[in-house]
Amino acid sequence: MKRLISDHGILFAAKRRKAKIGIVHSMPSVVQHAFSGSFNTYFKGAYELLRNTGYILDAVADKDLQKKGKDYEMLVLPSDCILDEDGLQFLDAYVKNEGKLLAFSRALSSDVYNNPIPVPSVLGIKQRREPFGKRENVSLITFHQGYQRYFEGNIHVHGAEMFDVVEGREILPGQSGKEEIAGEVIAYSCDSQAIIVRTNGGRVFYCGFDSIYSGELRAVIEGIMVQGF
Repeated sequence: MKRLISDHGILFAAKRRKAKIGIVHSMPSVVQHAFSGSFNTYFKGAYELLRNTGYILDAVADKDLQKKGKDYEMLVLPSDCILDEDGLQFLDAYVKNEGKLLAFSRALSSDVYNNPIPVPSVLGIKQRREPFGKRENVSLITFHQGYQRYFEGNIHVHGAEMFDVVEGREILPGQSGKEEIAGEVIAYSCDSQAIIVRTNGGRVFYCGFDSIYSGELRAVIEGIMVQGF
């Protein structure tokens, strides 16, 4: 039997299942954060948060997003992810066509030249700003009871930001008609600020903290995947 496997191993090799989740790897982000190397850290963190929850993932280059992005049921934007105009237009159409999006702090906050841009409507949030007292290291407090069991122990996150949650039937720039795009708060920070929200009809989750791996945060992301999506 050993020889049969050795000679014809290809017959016994299990094929890798097709990934349903793509994590966007942005070259503009790598370039703009080259000195600190922070984007690669955030990309790795997002990858580990989902991989260690049991999901099969692909990396999707920003330049391939329009061609390959539609092949995935869900896309992930690590912290500091930058996309050009074509990428932003793709994401808008992707979510409108039932695609799911998980985004972390400062995703889509600047253009390819690292100039600040208005919050894209696809995220379902409004103005982003520094947290109270510039406290970027905070702990999470669950709010939505459906996610309670995924918030265990002291869950500390870094890079926290403040943002405004879209109210019911409010129309953001670029949106047409009276589409229901109200945000649902899933968790607050210890400063009583919304920090995880579900928006755009439940197709988008925005996490206002850095995509850095920890065991406790992995459980939170699992809750988002199981309960939210």
